Amino acid sequence: MLHVENLTAAIGDKQILKGLNLDVGAGEVHAIMGPNGSGKSTFAHTLAGRDGYDIGGIVTLDDVDLLEMTPEARAAAGIFMGFQYPVEIPGVNNMYFLRTALNSVRRARGETEIGARDFLAVAKEAMELVEMKQDFLDRAVNAGFSGGEKKRNEILQMAVMQPRLAVLDETDSGLDIDALRIIAGGVNALRPLLQGPVYGPRKEKIPTPFEPLDEGDRVLVLGLDFYVLDVPGHTAGHIAYVQHGAAKQPLLFCGDTLFSAGCGRLFEGTPAQMHQSLSKFAALPTDTRVCCTHEYTLSNLRFAAAVEPGNAARARYQAQCETLRADGQPTLPSSIGMELAVNPFMRCDAPEVIATANALGSADDSPVAVLTALREWKNRF
Repeated sequence: MLHVENLTAAIGDKQILKGLNLDVGAGEVHAIMGPNGSGKSTFAHTLAGRDGYDIGGIVTLDDVDLLEMTPEARAAAGIFMGFQYPVEIPGVNNMYFLRTALNSVRRARGETEIGARDFLAVAKEAMELVEMKQDFLDRAVNAGFSGGEKKRNEILQMAVMQPRLAVLDETDSGLDIDALRIIAGGVNALRPLLQGPVYGPRKEKIPTPFEPLDEGDRVLVLGLDFYVLDVPGHTAGHIAYVQHGAAKQPLLFCGDTLFSAGCGRLFEGTPAQMHQSLSKFAALPTDTRVCCTHEYTLSNLRFAAAVEPGNAARARYQAQCETLRADGQPTLPSSIGMELAVNPFMRCDAPEVIATANALGSADDSPVAVLTALREWKNRF
């Protein structure tokens, strides 16, 4: 279906994609992972036809050259993109927008346009997938919508359009637990054509079908072998994936449990669980690459400086990261060794960190009490 060969993308002198190769067969689901700034959104924009990039390489959809097509032609061919930050379109209601989009594609394909009454039936069926009320059809597109409503609206659009290829750019970004459940349910309902494996934590309430995982399980992805760790704290059922058998610099995909110089908020877990989870990460080889889900490094380092101002390693790392971000580069991935040196939540036994926690009113000097005091301060920082 989709073939990508040696794809490059640049803006001016800045090279973003550097020879990407990918094949996606019909019915397959591919998750593209990487730190902020690594080119995930650029790849999505390239497939959708956004201008402003200098593109090289080969991209075909069903053996047709995608790069020679306009964005409108790509949509007619079945390309759908769900944005990381869906835009608001004041003055254009959802009903009109969806019907116009669908009929534009049908018209380009030589198909009969769908009337208002028939479209309403299509829209109602799609809205049931994402648990949206019918009055959403009368509201302006994404105007005044919450983050979860905007993402549900993206899945609603996908359900109405029935694309050949759906490209979802961080469709889970910024969502709470209920919104994640709804989005997952909507995507799942559209899976009759998607037969690739979907993995998820066994202890979370995720709509089936998916392959539930917990600690000790193994998965093979793109030829890489990963084992699963249970790492509750941010959520009660959070898991992480650790690359198995790598000779050097194994990968850790830690989700929202660990960030560079920080950790996730305790939405469902306890401080004791978070400390135990971070201790599991601390036991990994120091050259393990830490691939977390958000570029929070600079804000976390500002907090770390307040907690442990005398940490020279943190000061050097902070200067390095500030330079990277000023140049538009990601600070990630980090490493376990770096986190042990600079992350206050992984340094709860360091004297200066303990002293700061005591000044904040920690119950005692134990790592859990120190982490509790730091996390509560970070929530207000």
